[in-house]
Amino acid sequence: MPRPLLPGYKGNTALAEVSDEAWQFFVTTIRDAAPEFPLRQAWRDVRDVARRKGWAWPSWPTVYRRWQALPEAQRIAARHGRGEAAKRLAHPNDGIRKDR
Repeated sequence: MPRPLLPGYKGNTALAEVSDEAWQFFVTTIRDAAPEFPLRQAWRDVRDVARRKGWAWPSWPTVYRRWQALPEAQRIAARHGRGEAAKRLAHPNDGIRKDR
């Protein structure tokens, strides 16, 4: 039976290396594809290019965690463009009923 983690244990906190070129290629792939384009496929595309170019590119779980750690506005802008991100994240007062 595995032992529980010690209080305060954080595991490996070192970040896997990701080259700037590889991350930029990933974000560009997502931006240029349809909004429904699978992130995992974008990761695979970068993996294949990274091997040829010698870029540092980590595992899928690492890239996914980094993607999820981005602010929601950045993820929406990468997938749908800045205009759509602004629309989705705006909280206009129009149409909101206020209690009197």
